[in-house]
Amino acid sequence: MAEYNYEDNPICPHCDHEHSRDFCDESGKYTCDECGEDFNVSVYVEVTYSTSPVSCGRGKHTYEFKEKWLRNQKSTTHKGKLVFIDLPEEEHKHFRIMECSKCGEKEYVQISKTEYDDID
Repeated sequence: MAEYNYEDNPICPHCDHEHSRDFCDESGKYTCDECGEDFNVSVYVEVTYSTSPVSCGRGKHTYEFKEKWLRNQKSTTHKGKLVFIDLPEEEHKHFRIMECSKCGEKEYVQISKTEYDDID
């Protein structure tokens, strides 16, 4: 006679016959289909959880000022490599980065150079 613990399927401790999972769905006393002997079965279920932030949804964000950002370069490829090219000052773009305090989504708001310079 054997004792089996934490197996994928119930196994009779008298004759070692492995039953299918649908043999039993709860803990209790069962009779082996192979040898006719009774044996106890304990069913263990593992519960795990996954979580993710809730999306606020369109128009429901609570944006707060995060930082300012100046785009003064553009990217391009040269001989298969990514390179950055400085833009002339008149092509600089100024942004205020807003972030939702609930879900972390960011919004980039283009602003004037004057507004940009006024942000401390």
